Amino acid sequence: MTKSITESREMANVLPFLFQLLLLLLVVRTIAAMARSDTLHPHCQESCGNFSIPYPFGIGPGCYRDKSFNITCKENADGVMMPYSGGINSSIPVFNFSVSQSQATMFKYLSYVCYNASGYTDVQGSGLRLEGTPFAISATRNKFTAMGCKTIAYINGTNGSYGSGCISFCNKLDYSASGSCTGVGCCQTSLPQNLVDYNSEFYGRGTNDNTWEFNPCSYSFVADQDWFEFDVSYLKGDYFKLKFHQGVPLVLDWVAENVTCAQAKKNNTSYACRSSNSDCQNSHHGIGYTCKCSQGYEGNPYLEDGCQGTTSFILEPCNCYPVMTVMQLIPMLG
Repeated sequence: MTKSITESREMANVLPFLFQLLLLLLVVRTIAAMARSDTLHPHCQESCGNFSIPYPFGIGPGCYRDKSFNITCKENADGVMMPYSGGINSSIPVFNFSVSQSQATMFKYLSYVCYNASGYTDVQGSGLRLEGTPFAISATRNKFTAMGCKTIAYINGTNGSYGSGCISFCNKLDYSASGSCTGVGCCQTSLPQNLVDYNSEFYGRGTNDNTWEFNPCSYSFVADQDWFEFDVSYLKGDYFKLKFHQGVPLVLDWVAENVTCAQAKKNNTSYACRSSNSDCQNSHHGIGYTCKCSQGYEGNPYLEDGCQGTTSFILEPCNCYPVMTVMQLIPMLG
């Protein structure tokens, strides 16, 4: 009799906790069931290879905001499925789309010049022009980098409004240190805000220079500063250009449209912030605006009902006594 009463008291003590746990599980399942696709329509392709394609980007008619966000999914030269910005003939792979940060990453070819005793053996230039698009080169995420043992590289805007560069020297590879990009084998410089175009070039070494014997190539590129870490092996032979023949990652900022929030709100048809729980924000890197979910909401603000509320749950202690272990609880639930 005493044992039966004890078991009843233990069950009564544990029931409030079980009820709260069941309630939490039901709410979690409800939220999961309410989760929406990050694309505009159910028929839209949500990914390309290993990359998700969130709206306002999209693959196929009716799946992107406008032609600037049109994505084509096709194989690259290595046979890997990649998203490309623009039509079927596009050669600009763009990936790692972030709606919350209004950023995307693209692969950009290297600039390089390689030498032997007779002079140039291989040359490739690289530049980018984004005028008239909702994209800009992120000044906070990228840096201009040059590598080589006698390298003077510079970057300038195609309209002549901007110019910068850096110098990298080393007499022997032994003097260069992996992980360090301070002018010995590798140099870097920051980029200006609102940069939408650039060209990258070199001052030639000259045929009387013998650094080509241990460092035949000079390189320059604009790339994600968090991605790049200098390694001395990059200076040897043509290893670096072969390793990154598809390009290096460059981070782009993007806006929904090249107008201010005040201007955008005047046209409800083209206004990009479709969720009722979203806010418009003027861009910090040029003219344009982006959309964010309002405080307490998360999701995709560019879709109707794309921003869903977030809820915090706190389980109050039930002051259950005595404390029951899982093994003790299982027989009671059986």
